[in-house]
Amino acid sequence: MIKETILGATKYVGSGIEKSLSASSVGNEVCQNWLKQEHGIIDETEIGQNTLGSIFHLGMEKMFEGSAFDTEYAMYKKLGDYSITGTADLIDTESNCIYDYKLTKNYTYKMWSKEPLTNGYTVQMNVLKWLAERTYPEKKFDMKLVWFLKDAVATKDEPNMIISEVPAIDIEPIIQAAVDELKGVLDVPPKCKDLWMRKVKGVNVPMKCKYYCSYNKVCPHYDEPVKLPTTW
Repeated sequence: MIKETILGATKYVGSGIEKSLSASSVGNEVCQNWLKQEHGIIDETEIGQNTLGSIFHLGMEKMFEGSAFDTEYAMYKKLGDYSITGTADLIDTESNCIYDYKLTKNYTYKMWSKEPLTNGYTVQMNVLKWLAERTYPEKKFDMKLVWFLKDAVATKDEPNMIISEVPAIDIEPIIQAAVDELKGVLDVPPKCKDLWMRKVKGVNVPMKCKYYCSYNKVCPHYDEPVKLPTTW
């Protein structure tokens, strides 16, 4: 009963808009976006990493109820025959800033810090900025990532929370390229290139596929042998 209640409360409902790409999908590889387009939303049947993230977001949303901030603020705009959708974790229309929470580990934060201009989180935030500035055309929005680091070590004076300013990039060509790539798929697209490979007990494990992708049970590439080197 506990598991069922959690899965029900954290169930992802999506935008309900056909032919759409979300802010978090724009930076994805085409195979991921094609699977979502082909199979729609697949309900989680076990408590996984996505569920834990949803639990955290629900708690943060509750904390900011009644505040000056808008929480879980959903937006969408048309780009040709596709809709671009996105939900800001927190948006402040007074100071014109969009916030997004990341419940993660130091490694992910450090990887973003090394190459913020090309990181997927930066792409996601800039899509939200693109949406917000079309929702509020008189405003220009800043972006901030709020990192909650699960593996921070207090004895090393590592903070559990870091707020980072996100650089603005020219996002519309990136959005358009993602739409065009998805529209151009006529058959099963190739396997994702970056599978977040990690060596576990001497075996290379595709972490993205096994633990973070809701479509692994329907992906035609999931059971293919993996011969890629570890990436982290």
